[in-house]
Amino acid sequence: MASLDLLILSLIDAGIDTPYRWQTQAGLSLGATLPAARRLLAGRLVSERKPGPRGRREFRITRTGRSELKNIDQHLDAALLEQVGDLESILRLFAIALHAGRQDVAAHLLQEAGAEYDRRAARAQKRASDLSERDGLAALYLATMSHCDADRLLAQAASLRSLLSQFRASKRATLPKQPKARR
Repeated sequence: MASLDLLILSLIDAGIDTPYRWQTQAGLSLGATLPAARRLLAGRLVSERKPGPRGRREFRITRTGRSELKNIDQHLDAALLEQVGDLESILRLFAIALHAGRQDVAAHLLQEAGAEYDRRAARAQKRASDLSERDGLAALYLATMSHCDADRLLAQAASLRSLLSQFRASKRATLPKQPKARR
């Protein structure tokens, strides 16, 4: 099951049961959540109530969905075996692991993802360096893209390490408040 599907299923179980609430309370886009809701409906993990005022869509978890959530540990353990994905998937799985009381999995996800992003950044830096030695517009463009990819990946790795550090420093299963931005 995709991390977004698992997050939405967990949100519905927690009472956040409309696309509007997914957007306003969890920061999820309608463009991503509505296809995920369709997948959950097709898998009979959720059902949809009769549309409310102004077409309001409200979902509820089914027995099959509850059964799937009881197997959350299996989903999280499978995520540990998979190759690190995109940043949003990592953060979704991190939040789900924390919510499920699996702090060990949450920490491991951040640690592995940070290391993988460092490896990806090193490959992008090498690609940028190799391409900068070549002539032509295409090589120049690819070199600049690779340079920017490396910087983005390094920043994401640093952000994941910072999140892991805050998580480990916290005595609770929730994250401490974000430090104030420097001026």
